[in-house]
Amino acid sequence: MKKITRILGLILIALPAFSQPADDVKDPKAKAILEELSLKNASYSSIKAEFTYRLFNQTDAIDETQNGSLLLKGNKYIVNMVGQEIYFNEKYIWRWMPDVKEATKDCAPDPDEEADNLLNPSNIFTIYEKGFKFTYKIEDVVNGRNAHVIYLYPENADDKPYHTIVLNIDIEKMEIISMEVRGKDGNIYTTTLSKFTANITAKDADFTFDESKADDVIDLCD
Repeated sequence: MKKITRILGLILIALPAFSQPADDVKDPKAKAILEELSLKNASYSSIKAEFTYRLFNQTDAIDETQNGSLLLKGNKYIVNMVGQEIYFNEKYIWRWMPDVKEATKDCAPDPDEEADNLLNPSNIFTIYEKGFKFTYKIEDVVNGRNAHVIYLYPENADDKPYHTIVLNIDIEKMEIISMEVRGKDGNIYTTTLSKFTANITAKDADFTFDESKADDVIDLCD
């Protein structure tokens, strides 16, 4: 369970030196690109994507990869990964394990806390909008696509388990290719999006888990 939760953190990452930009650095070029990206993402009624998650730590010889898919509509989401499905309808969050026909149900987190929660896969599309300094690093080729490479640095760095987020953004399509979170512990979490589709039909009811599927539902809201 903890492993899957960590994966969702980075739904949508350590360097020998934790280099930080100068105070109040918000690169105008990076700012313009991120604002354009935000506007485009906000225009979608829904987003469906497949993703690959990788956890890498050279020192500890860790290199793990998992695949999954996600469906987003506003703040609602469904995440499918090996052995687990997660449903969030803005009121409750369910973690459904079909192999054992067991589910947990928890109350929605505080909105202010959730806005900074890397464990929420929908935040890959909005995490950069506040609480970060940023700088445009380079134009590069990422996964065969021409990309803007933008580095984000948390403003309250002492409170975060990571020091840098790297966003790779498709120049032509203005879509996120991947997000890399570089942890202070040496872990690098990379979420790479694929088969991105916007504005698919998605009903609000789809994001509420059908509890009749489970033999046991553990209610954590009580």
